[in-house]
Amino acid sequence: MAADERHLRVAVLGAGLIGIDLAEKTGRSPELDLVLVAGRGRDSLGRVRKVGGSLMVVWFDGMS
Repeated sequence: MAADERHLRVAVLGAGLIGIDLAEKTGRSPELDLVLVAGRGRDSLGRVRKVGGSLMVVWFDGMS
């Protein structure tokens, strides 16, 4: 892969309003590759699945 074709791999920690916004913006960027979103609840992470691509979604039940 040529240097100008490389994408920066990005992980978003937190799936609140700001995390979801960052995930959506990252997913639209041609230079960035959103690979992971981690959050505390399945409810908020359901919105992330709409971003698409090869994205790993992780949630942690019981975190405070």
